Amino acid sequence: MNLSSDLVKCNQVVNNIEEDLLFLLYDLDRVPNLNTTSENVAIHIQDQIAAILETHIYRDYQDIITDHNQSKIVKNEKLGRVPDGYIKVYGDDGRVSVEIDPDRQEVIQYIFEACDSGTKKCHLVNDLEEMGYTSSTGKKIRSSTINDILGRRNIYQGGYSRGGYSFPRIL
Repeated sequence: MNLSSDLVKCNQVVNNIEEDLLFLLYDLDRVPNLNTTSENVAIHIQDQIAAILETHIYRDYQDIITDHNQSKIVKNEKLGRVPDGYIKVYGDDGRVSVEIDPDRQEVIQYIFEACDSGTKKCHLVNDLEEMGYTSSTGKKIRSSTINDILGRRNIYQGGYSRGGYSFPRIL
C-alpha cells in the first residue's frame, strides 16, 4: 500500500467509528428512565467506545498493519556493503536490488583474467596503476585489494545471494 491509499483507508475507519459512536449515543438517549449515576453512564460509554475502537482497529486496520510490518521487514533486511564491482540500486517502490557497476566491471574482470593467466600480484598492481585504475574508494589498488577481489570469486561467478539479494554474474 502507498501513503494515499493508507490515508483513504484510515479515513474510512474513522467514518465507521464515528457512525458507531453516533448509534451508541442515540441508543443511550432512547433508554427510558436511565436510573444510574453519571459515573456509571460514563463507564458504560467508555466501555462501549473501547469495544468499538478495538473492533475497528483489529478489523479495519489489519491490512494497514500487515502491509506496514511487511514493508518494515523489507526495509530492515540488511544488504550491507556490496563487494567491489556491484552497486545498490533503489527502485521507485523503495526496494533495493544489486546490479553490476559498469565502471568497476572491467577492473574486476581484468584482475581475474590476469591472475588466471599467471600474472603476479605485484606486477598486476603496477599494471592497474599505469592504466589509471583505482580501488572502489578511489585509492591506489594494493595487493590486499586484489586478494579481497580474488577471494570473492564465487560471488563474481553469479548465483550468489545474501540476505535475499542476488548478485549478478560478472565473470
